[in-house]
Amino acid sequence: MTTRNSARNITALVAIAVGLSFAMASTRVLADGITCSPSQVELLSQNSSPRLLIQCNSVNYTAYTSVPSGCPASDNQTIDSIRILASLAQAALLSGKNVNLYYDGNSPIFCLYDVVLRKN
Repeated sequence: MTTRNSARNITALVAIAVGLSFAMASTRVLADGITCSPSQVELLSQNSSPRLLIQCNSVNYTAYTSVPSGCPASDNQTIDSIRILASLAQAALLSGKNVNLYYDGNSPIFCLYDVVLRKN
């Protein structure tokens, strides 16, 4: 019987470990986010640091290649990522669709790390 109990304990530990890894991986999704229709999409290259600015509800959300203080370094984007986020935001702007913007930081700096184009 001890072999069965050991197998059950190992199975339970593996299940807990898998559950915790999913919970830790998905904590990013719980960060701040808004749904809006962009009123402005702009690619900037100031001080040789490209960035994307999306304006929604008169608030600027910016994706950086090198984030300012107040935002985690994990929000740094590659130039290719910034171009992809810009295309999604531009598509929403031109079609009148909404986007979900996910960001870190507090006013006046909102560091954008994801854009989701919505069907409606």
